[in-house]
Amino acid sequence: MHQLTQPPALTQEEVIDLYRYPMWFCFRALPSMVLASIVMLLLTISPARAQEPEVVSPNGVQSGQMLFHDRDTGLYTPAVMQHSKAHFDISGMIAQVRLEQTFVNDSDRWVEAIYAFPMSETGAVKAMEMRVGERRIVGAIEEKSVAKKIYQKAKKAGKKAALVEQQRPNLFTNRVANIGPGETIVVRLDYVQQVEFASGEFSLRFPMTITPRYIPGAAISETVEAQSEAVFELSPYLGWAQPTDQVPDADAITPVLHPGSGADLASVNIIELTAQLDAGMPLAKVAASYHELAMSRSSNRYDIRLAKGFSQMDRDFVLSWQAVTGSTPQAAVFTETVDGEHYGLLMVVPPALAGGDHGEQMPRETIFVIDTSGSMGGVSIAQARESLGLALSQLRPEDSFNVIEFNSSHRSLYGAAVPASRHNVQRAQEYVRQLKAGGGTEMLGALRTALSPSGGDGVEGQTPEKLRQVVFITDGAVGNEQELYREITERLGHNRLF
Repeated sequence: MHQLTQPPALTQEEVIDLYRYPMWFCFRALPSMVLASIVMLLLTISPARAQEPEVVSPNGVQSGQMLFHDRDTGLYTPAVMQHSKAHFDISGMIAQVRLEQTFVNDSDRWVEAIYAFPMSETGAVKAMEMRVGERRIVGAIEEKSVAKKIYQKAKKAGKKAALVEQQRPNLFTNRVANIGPGETIVVRLDYVQQVEFASGEFSLRFPMTITPRYIPGAAISETVEAQSEAVFELSPYLGWAQPTDQVPDADAITPVLHPGSGADLASVNIIELTAQLDAGMPLAKVAASYHELAMSRSSNRYDIRLAKGFSQMDRDFVLSWQAVTGSTPQAAVFTETVDGEHYGLLMVVPPALAGGDHGEQMPRETIFVIDTSGSMGGVSIAQARESLGLALSQLRPEDSFNVIEFNSSHRSLYGAAVPASRHNVQRAQEYVRQLKAGGGTEMLGALRTALSPSGGDGVEGQTPEKLRQVVFITDGAVGNEQELYREITERLGHNRLF
């Protein structure tokens, strides 16, 4: 498991260079740029009346979901989506992505819109452009606090303005001020992300849904009371989780549907997906985990599109491919020329292991942590039980293990890791079959227990000659992930966390 570190800030000269040298940007600035915010200003004045600044909670019910805020009533209503399309240019380990979505304000009022879109946590925004009616807004990168001030100033002056903020590494929100009646809004986003490589397979994930987050901790009442009453009481469509002592920005990252509102904000959103894949070497397989593809090939380049031409935005798009491998490494070189300067990328793929031989396996101590919270109900808990049962059946007599379940609290099957004897494994299999979903998603306690020397609630120490693996099984997204990562950093030691 990689430990997260805070990337260094870029100087103004480095930010300017990012736009001049895309390949250099891919190598040097990808981790840093993902922390930037984008402020977008139009220099022409709109006839819209200036509005006072207001605390507006970003929303993220579905990818590409834009909501209009009516200041007079305090209501949020979904915008009509006209079209969405995404294109991927993939060269080796780098993908350049362009997302374009079109909405229309079909009301007779001037409105402010809030638009949320998920992004790969390894992605970095390179450029953003928005067209509101006849006006074109081009993005500039600023520090988050500076961007907010510029946005509020432009909004009060009645200008067309948009503000993009990164709420989490994989969640961006966009506010657009002063949209006139009947105006069309076109959002175009360009970003760069890394291609993943694991177990001999390349993969690229394009998020098309935003996961609701569980918010732990006690509510901060004074923060809630300071919010606009219209947001929490007048809106029949959305509310927001209250800020807590563990997640002080909960109202900025987690929308919740009001029960019985009748608002179908997760209605059908259609997107067109295309890709050009240049792997630089012959490929043995190209596939998408959740979509059917249509492809054409020229040399080592593949033109890819959806078999039906479009898809609903109700699941992520995951594209994967494998290189033809043999007993020797495969290599590919990619070059790019920008402003007369030449840049290159060398990619080397390791050879396949003969006969699938992965070498001698040392004894393992495996701690399985399984989420049994309410969000795991239905298919999720059934799949988790089946997966965990399979993993238990593959343990060897020289291994040891434990099982920890968690929801609002956590419980370990054994006080410490025990030998993987037939009796102990059978008892664990029966325990797993009885697991049911319900309660909250309090991960911290379970994580601490799994990373403790005993691998359970007891006090026995870890067996030093065994490889310790912690397998964490969950569908949950939480608001206090920074606290969890700090805990991992402090306690991980020689453990391997999956």
